[in-house]
Amino acid sequence: MITILYIIGFLLFFHGVYQLIKYLIVIPKIKKNFFNTTFTVKNYLEKTYKILVLVPILHEEKTIEKFLTDLSNQDYPKDFYEVYVVTTQKEYSENIEPNTIDILKQIISENKFPKLRLTIIHYPDAEGFKTHQLDFAFNQIRKNIGDIAVSESFFLFLDADSEVDVNTLARFNSSIENGTEIYQQPLLWFKNIDTLKSSLMYSFAFLQSFFSISYEIPMFIGKFCPWRLKYFVGHGLCIRGSFIIRVGGFPDIIEDVRLGRLSSFLNVKAKLVPGFGIVETAKSLSVYIKQSSIWFFGCGLFISDYPFARSLRKTKSVTMKDFVLIFYGFFKAFRWLNKGLFHLAGLIFSLTYMSIPLFVLFVSSLLLNSTIPVFLVSKDFKGIWRKKLNNRNGTIVLFRSVLFSPILYMLNFIGLYYGLYKLLKFYLWGQITLPKTER
Repeated sequence: MITILYIIGFLLFFHGVYQLIKYLIVIPKIKKNFFNTTFTVKNYLEKTYKILVLVPILHEEKTIEKFLTDLSNQDYPKDFYEVYVVTTQKEYSENIEPNTIDILKQIISENKFPKLRLTIIHYPDAEGFKTHQLDFAFNQIRKNIGDIAVSESFFLFLDADSEVDVNTLARFNSSIENGTEIYQQPLLWFKNIDTLKSSLMYSFAFLQSFFSISYEIPMFIGKFCPWRLKYFVGHGLCIRGSFIIRVGGFPDIIEDVRLGRLSSFLNVKAKLVPGFGIVETAKSLSVYIKQSSIWFFGCGLFISDYPFARSLRKTKSVTMKDFVLIFYGFFKAFRWLNKGLFHLAGLIFSLTYMSIPLFVLFVSSLLLNSTIPVFLVSKDFKGIWRKKLNNRNGTIVLFRSVLFSPILYMLNFIGLYYGLYKLLKFYLWGQITLPKTER
């Protein structure tokens, strides 16, 4: 048992080293040119693409007007982008007055954004998920403007509770190139850091931002391991309409992750867009557990995505890359499920057996995988997260984040195993019982 624990401990330690090396290689490129905060709009009028912004909403009463204000102020030709806000009948399931639909009706009646080409599409079903809102809206747009116009347009998905700076559309437009159908903006999880009350969620804001840089950015730029399953993130995802038509609309369910899986199996190129999107962190541990369970559930659906992707390919034969991608999917799921649990188990067993070297190994690995990433991200993106705190003491926030990051890292398996339980129910009995999350 001790020998096995030592092997696991060393593997976890080197995993932490590997993640840090990737971060340290990527971050200088980010600082130097790729994510330049002083973005200058190129002469995009030479080639301006039509961008249709899809905004699925549910109870965004506090954010919707500010969000539409940001979209109306875009440094982008007004005739080349339209905004489709997709409401849902689910708004009426809770007695909130006024709800987002009521606020939108008032905005339109008062013509608050006369220069913004704004359309409201209402999904008439009280059941379903964001996927169904998007698919309903996409089909409505196809009927209204036709498949040719849809194929040539780009669909940008944004969440109403996230930040949208004045250059967002211009950044996407300047990144578009021939042969690339999908574009993703990376994320930092700092938008609501000033309102958090949980120290664990402070840690999550930094750890998830570290993951975005050390894993997601290399995933898109093809560094370290070019053959691996991609996934997309809903906010800041931009896709050419022809690709959405090709795959038959939005995959049901967890559309962003599954679109990434399909693009991997179909060998469709995706490109990273300069500039970070700033999004919200889970407000509490319970919300985080539900959220992470959905992430794992979505990633586990690659088993269904592969045969569907093969049916769309011209060549139906199984390739070596298929084997590599599928193996990677299972390996990634196993590692994701157990790295926090293995750290926790290693510490418990080392104390039980009174093995000081084993205890030191697991503590070192835990700090390498959790605490050091918090320090790095807090230092490299200090200007973003401290700005959110206003007059609050950033030093206290950082101290609490560092202190609780190992705890959050070890507890991560709870939400993931919850997601595995949901995934097994889906594959064995066809039940989709995803937990509802705050939006």
